[in-house]
Amino acid sequence: MRRPRGGPIGRRAAAAGFVLLSAVLVVAAGASGSSLVQGQTRGSEGVTASSWGASSSPMSFTWDLVGGSQYATVSNTGTVALGAVTYTVTVSAGLGLTTFTLAVCTVAWSGGLCSGGTGTAIGGPYSINSSTPATSAVVPPVGGDVYLEATASGVTVTSITMTLTLAVTGSSTPSSDQVRAASTTDR
Repeated sequence: MRRPRGGPIGRRAAAAGFVLLSAVLVVAAGASGSSLVQGQTRGSEGVTASSWGASSSPMSFTWDLVGGSQYATVSNTGTVALGAVTYTVTVSAGLGLTTFTLAVCTVAWSGGLCSGGTGTAIGGPYSINSSTPATSAVVPPVGGDVYLEATASGVTVTSITMTLTLAVTGSSTPSSDQVRAASTTDR
């Protein structure tokens, strides 16, 4: 004898099957331990290189017998703001009763004056047969210049040369080149 489909046993079997199927789905979802995370990105970021540096034109000054002032232009040759320029001032060996000075001005020297003043001394005075570093916070802006006045006071018996070697410090870090690499953060 066959029982009708809609009877109590059929309904119990269907209910048990539903509960079993639901339990399997819940356990499977919980076992994976993952959840859906969505996000969006906007814009772009490039990798760029920056550098700082300075150059002087000319790099040296020579006096023969008579002192006086000579001028140079220091240019920012990099793409980063400078914090300081260190000048190593080397005066050659020679004979004479001469002292040497170096001064900087933010505008071109005119008649030995820096905008009506005397400029800002960079270390010194320097003597014959010496090599001395001196740091100046008067720096050329990015794409700009500052102006130097090198002066020999006194008489030289032989030709004497003052030579400049420049080193710079950037405004944010001390390396000569900085490269910024892209970084990615997952959230």
